Amino acid sequence: MSRLLLPAPAFPAALRRGAARLARLGTCMTLIGTACALPAQTLTGLYARGKTHDAIFATSDASGDLIGYAVAHGSPLAKALARRCLQDLGCSIEAPRTAALSQQAALQAQFRAPASGYVHLVDGHDPSLSSLLPHTAAVDTRYGRLAISQPGPSAHLTFRGHAVLPGIEGNSALTIAGLYPMGDRDIALVEIIGGSACPSLFHFVTISRSGISASREFGSCSDVAVAQFQHGQLTLRMPKMQGEGMVTYRYTNGLAIKTK
Repeated sequence: MSRLLLPAPAFPAALRRGAARLARLGTCMTLIGTACALPAQTLTGLYARGKTHDAIFATSDASGDLIGYAVAHGSPLAKALARRCLQDLGCSIEAPRTAALSQQAALQAQFRAPASGYVHLVDGHDPSLSSLLPHTAAVDTRYGRLAISQPGPSAHLTFRGHAVLPGIEGNSALTIAGLYPMGDRDIALVEIIGGSACPSLFHFVTISRSGISASREFGSCSDVAVAQFQHGQLTLRMPKMQGEGMVTYRYTNGLAIKTK
């Protein structure tokens, strides 16, 4: 991916692939001067702060286009987003209403996102942090099928039908949250779903011609995470569970290295 959303991390590939949860835009893009409710009850996307506006970037299920839902600084909704969501992480908002927006060029320059256009996010309720990671039970790598054995707490990770050793097992559940080609290796991101004390931990799983290996489990315990894959580098960002701030883990030669 060559374009950046902000001077901060690269725009998540998951949104561009349509993994963000957003129903069709319908006629909302064509209404001029009139607010309308999105067909989806919940808008989920990447939250970003700009000079004059904040925006939630999400992919249209209908067209696959990336859309920026912009809200002007100082509005009640912008203040609620700033309180409850974090820069460059997933954010959800309930019952969103939109209207047409004329400031297209200014917003394109402000955010530098690969968005097809912007709409005005007029209203919405209960903004909250949300994970943007996709979840699937199986993926086909270049070297064989990686899969979750079964749903629920007894799940374990399998490769070509055999359990991965040392074992990667779910607490409450196990899911595959991404697959990234890196040279002659495929790197899978596997998420262990936990409980209220520690909702999520992760493994980087490396698959190559010589076999499969896994990093030690890592993470801050937060289940709100964004994976970035750019110029052959894979990172996973998430908020700290204790105190303020963010933590980033970088895939390095099969290991998860904490960078900040």
